[in-house]
This record gives sequence, structure tokens and C-alpha cells, in this order.
Amino acid sequence: NREIKALSEQLQKNDLVKTNMRDIISKTSVLNDRFKEVISETEILETVGLFFDPTGAPAYIMDGIVDAFNDSVSDYINYIWPNASYSLQTFKENKDKTLSTKFSESLMINGKDISIGSLSGGELRALSLAIDFAMIDILNDKFSMSLNPIILDEPFNGLDIDGKEMVIELLEKLATDKEIWIVDHSSESKSMFNRTVRIEKRNGISRILDS
Repeated sequence: NREIKALSEQLQKNDLVKTNMRDIISKTSVLNDRFKEVISETEILETVGLFFDPTGAPAYIMDGIVDAFNDSVSDYINYIWPNASYSLQTFKENKDKTLSTKFSESLMINGKDISIGSLSGGELRALSLAIDFAMIDILNDKFSMSLNPIILDEPFNGLDIDGKEMVIELLEKLATDKEIWIVDHSSESKSMFNRTVRIEKRNGISRILDS
């Protein structure tokens, strides 16, 4: 009788445990559903919050375009420095770790952060051309604005011989799929090109002398 009584009590406890487990499972299911709702609400709030964070709505809208620009400019940067990367951000991190709505740029060469201001004249001009051509790609891909031919006005101005050679080398690579015209007033630059067109202006009239 004592064994039967003990087994009966054990069965009652087991029934109570089963009841509690069913209750826990039911509550867990409710919590899981609520958790999914909270995650969804959080994603919405994060998206809306991007419009009011320190980077601002313009930066949020520009993110997609800037990402595409960074992908494009990396190809052109490799023409100048094989082991380099350049990127543009829609925000700037301040010394106090806060963010401000301001474009910032970074240049890495051989794994080292390089100051843009430390570049030579030729390197800076080549970098500027790489950025310009990346922007041309974005205008074509994102806004269907095809810019061809491309006219550069005195791109060698202020450069030494090494700087000119660097820019010429970059332009030769870029000219494989683009038509590039260069306006230059220095006669010594003529030897750098296979084809030139000379224009002379006299008495307010411009004319082509030779090509």
C-alpha cells in the first residue's frame, strides 16, 4: 500500500510537471512571436533613426552612391599604386568619437594610412583624375549620363617631368575605353602624344594649323 501510495504521489507530481511544461511552452511561443515583432520594430526604428543621427539624411541617401563610387575608384587607384586603396565616407569621426555630416577620404598604400596632403604634385593630380573618372562611371551607371569624349584642361599645369609622366601613364590606361582630349598650352607636351591638333588664335579668330 505504501509503494502504491508513493507511486500515486509521483504520478501526481509528474502530471503537475507536464502541466507546467505545457504552460512554459505556450508562454515561450508567445514570447517568440513578440520577439519577432520587436526585431521588426527595431529595424524600422534603426532605419528612421539614420535620418536623425549625426550623419544626417543626406549621408543616408548617398550611402549607395558612395559605395558604388568606392568600388569604381579602386580600379583606377590600382593604375597608380598597385597596393593601394582609396575610399570616400559620408561622415567624419571627430576626436571625441562623435560623427559629423562631412565627407572624408582615406588613402592606404602598402597597408599604411597616407595623408592626401603629403602626395607629390603628380601623385595628387593622378589621384584627382582617378576620382574624376570614377565619378564619370557613377554618372553613367546611376544616372545614364554618358560623358565621352572627355576634355581635360591643362592637366599637367604645375607638374615636374616625373609628375607629367605619371599622369600620362594613367591617361594612356584610361584611354583604352574612353576618348580623351587634352588642352595644353605648352609646346613641350606635344612630344608626349601620338596625335596632336594645334589651334592658333589671331585677331580673335581661332584656326587649326596642323594635326
